[in-house]
Amino acid sequence: MRNEWWKRWFIAPLLAIALVVAGCSADEPTSTEQENEAVVEPFMTMEDATGETVVLEREPETIATLLPSNTEIVYALGLGDRVVGVSEFDTYPEEVEDVDVVSGMTLNVESLIEKAPDLVLAHEMQMDAAEGLKQLREAGIAVFVVKNASNFDETYETIAQIGELTNRTEEAEQIVATMQQRVDAVFEKTKAIETPRRVFIETSDVPDIYTAGANTFPDEMLSFLHAENVVTEDDWFAIDPEVIIERNPDVYIIMYDYVPDIVERVKARDGFSTIQAVRDDRVVQLDEDLMSRQGPRLVDGLEQLAEAIYPEWME
Repeated sequence: MRNEWWKRWFIAPLLAIALVVAGCSADEPTSTEQENEAVVEPFMTMEDATGETVVLEREPETIATLLPSNTEIVYALGLGDRVVGVSEFDTYPEEVEDVDVVSGMTLNVESLIEKAPDLVLAHEMQMDAAEGLKQLREAGIAVFVVKNASNFDETYETIAQIGELTNRTEEAEQIVATMQQRVDAVFEKTKAIETPRRVFIETSDVPDIYTAGANTFPDEMLSFLHAENVVTEDDWFAIDPEVIIERNPDVYIIMYDYVPDIVERVKARDGFSTIQAVRDDRVVQLDEDLMSRQGPRLVDGLEQLAEAIYPEWME
């Protein structure tokens, strides 16, 4: 009888406690369940040129590019098969001719929303299309605005950014390394030049002749080549023909192709016959895209400029 009393008052409470503990344990999630319920991290989070934080939930499988330089970078990264939209100004590589145009003087918001690309690569130069880009973001499309690069280093950064956004970091690093090697090679070939040639770069025809001054790609290219820009003012600006005659460049570069026979037209302008470049037949037309597009082919532009200024050094 005494033993039964002991069992009732000691063992029964222990059983009750055990049941409570077991119940609590059943309610608590296991470590595996907790892992399954963990928040999935996005593929990429990066701040663009406007300060906007862009989130990519996964590696982009479809891409729209709104500027030729962005397009050239994407193709150079080996992602041409992912491009679903380009601008009407895209000309390189040839494959872009088969891609739908989604941007030009205006942004085709409806077409982009319909295509719903995983990533839209826009550009600071397109900020007049800010409302359209806002609509794309509101539709759930990731829009990354690329900086308006003004030199080679900033272009390298842009290539690296796009490489990171598309999971092509190694490919981007290789592109940049190759560009740097080619720049260094041209620099080494021309660094022994004792008397730099003075160069004028024309970027548009009369009546408003424009040129490339300091803080532009052509000006930086001239510095790589140990050549001298006859204009020292900043940026791209209009210049009077009399000023060009007065500054008397040794080499005259024409950086556009929309005017037929432009080399002969430049030579025939009033007063230009006295310019040293005209007298020495060093008026040369170059590919504008290679000289100004902020992508991998900039180094091609550098090499063609070197050939035009110092042909004897580039043989």
